Amino acid sequence: RPPEGAHTVAEGAGIPLSVTDAALAIKAKVDANMAIGIGRELRAKGYEPADFTLLAYGGNGPLHACGIADAIGMKRIFVPPFSAVFSALGAGNLDQIHIHEHSKIFWLYDPTYKEVMSDFDELNALIESLETGGREDMLRQGLPAERVQHRLELDMRYGNQLAQTSVVAGLSRFTSARDVLSVIGRFAQDYQRRFGPGSAQPQAGVVITAVRVVSFADSERIDFSALRAGSVACAGPAQPAAHRRCHFGAAPEGVETPVFTFESLVPGQRIAGPAVVVSRVTTILIEPQWHFVLCQEGAAWMTRAH
Repeated sequence: RPPEGAHTVAEGAGIPLSVTDAALAIKAKVDANMAIGIGRELRAKGYEPADFTLLAYGGNGPLHACGIADAIGMKRIFVPPFSAVFSALGAGNLDQIHIHEHSKIFWLYDPTYKEVMSDFDELNALIESLETGGREDMLRQGLPAERVQHRLELDMRYGNQLAQTSVVAGLSRFTSARDVLSVIGRFAQDYQRRFGPGSAQPQAGVVITAVRVVSFADSERIDFSALRAGSVACAGPAQPAAHRRCHFGAAPEGVETPVFTFESLVPGQRIAGPAVVVSRVTTILIEPQWHFVLCQEGAAWMTRAH
């Protein structure tokens, strides 16, 4: 809370600005910049940001999540367990993998000759060499050969278009025209899901630009299936530990806001914003029009009321 009468000066304008207004402007700018970056990345891949759930992690992620979601039009936020160290948790919960890839052009459908690929020797030899590299990496780590698995992925595009997507091939070798058409179908389905019905352009040709083999071995994982939205029953009302005057874009004059300690909450408890949930490692800011519910394992969902 800023001291009474504290002021700063708006940069370049010479206009007195309260510390509270300056802080609100800074947070709004940070949230907007993050929203612009997320939106640019998603839309470039053919996705609409409003269709997604925002993942709030890192020390400051839960503090900015509602503001970012408001700026980009998202209506759901997931705060994962151990959010402040979520990247480390994720790394520890992954399969061991090695990725080998090679950039090379293969025409699955050549529009000049109107022909589907029929000679698979070079492509299959490349796939085999990438699998060999991945298998040798896994064996050097001490994993038994019978646990090593491979997944074939292909970077593909239509003709000379710039937009390309990575497609899981669903096979390990090409043996017939049926395999080629299957991969072309997978590519078309994924492309149209991203860029809209009718956007597929097979008449321009279908090209593989890179071949990738993901070699992996299943490992023990933490089970997070209980964290799905709606998977926890409602619990009694949460009791705030204190109240604090907080300032929001929707209430810049400030409003008395309940403050909850994360460790005192139990799964199923719901909190209507505005509110603050403070833990030992992060702060979760529940802005006006947002609702918070604690799930199992220390995870939480936030949903926008409107």
